[in-house]
Amino acid sequence: MKEQDVRAVESLCRCGMELETILKCFPQFPRAEIEKIFLKIRRLTAASA
Repeated sequence: MKEQDVRAVESLCRCGMELETILKCFPQFPRAEIEKIFLKIRRLTAASA
């Protein structure tokens, strides 16, 4: 994934989208990469709450 793709996925994670929805938005990217980003952002947002 390119850096801009990663940022787009991160943005959707931050606005509260569920993992399955994000996966549907980016079917061309490997599921494992999106899951990794999703979990990272969820941990960061939970830590700052």
